[in-house]
Order: sequence, then structure tokens, then C-alpha cells
Amino acid sequence: MKNREYEVPGPNYIWHCDEHDELKQFGFPIYGIIAGYSRKLLVLDVSTTNNNPRVIGHCYLRKVDELGYVPVLVRVDNGTECVLMEDLHMALRLFDDDNNAGVYSFLRGKSTENQRIECWWRQLRQKMGDFYIHLFK
Repeated sequence: MKNREYEVPGPNYIWHCDEHDELKQFGFPIYGIIAGYSRKLLVLDVSTTNNNPRVIGHCYLRKVDELGYVPVLVRVDNGTECVLMEDLHMALRLFDDDNNAGVYSFLRGKSTENQRIECWWRQLRQKMGDFYIHLFK
């Protein structure tokens, strides 16, 4: 089976966002955002929850405020934790004049389609997640 090609037009184009639940049972729910083009980890947030839309929305806004821009697209898995972030992102992109403005700026799909962040979670698990899971058990 051939791997799919994944291309991003350039920097600041798409952010991949997802929650990581491997350490949640030990009190460490994690939320992450990674840049699709550079694969740079933009956010790795450990808080009391990674399922509360207000926490995820705040995490998104903090990064937008810090960087001073919004990406063209945001991609997330299907789930309810990103509903506020979705509304915020679409509102921030509402009056842009490209084909991905407003409602077209937020992509939802299966986790297998959210390749960049899923790959990062896999690397986290292999390099240090298993260590902490065994430690906390």
C-alpha cells in the first residue's frame, strides 16, 4: 500500500489540532496544535481538561494572539471539544476574500485525515509517553 502524499501550499496555511488522552487517566489531558507546513509544534497544553470547548477555544486564541495571525485553515477530528474554536476561527476569517474564508476555513474529519498531529502523538508515545504511563502505573 502506497502512502498518501500530503502537500501544504506554504507557511501559515493550515493548523492541525487534536486532544491526546494517553496520560489523561493520570490527570494530564493534553491538547496540541501543529503547523501543517513546517510541522512545528505550536501548542502543547496540559490543563484540567482537553474536552471543554472553552479551554480549547482559549488555547487557540492565545496562540493567535501570540503569533498575530490566523491560519487559512484549521483541521480537527470529529468531536465536540472544538465547537468554540470552530466558531472563533470562522469569525476571524469571515471577511477574508479567498476561497477558504468563513465557513470554508474549518475542516472536520476522521482522525486518519489529521495526519500531522496524529503522527506527532505517535512519536510522543514512542519516545516518552510509554515511559510516563509505566511510571504512573
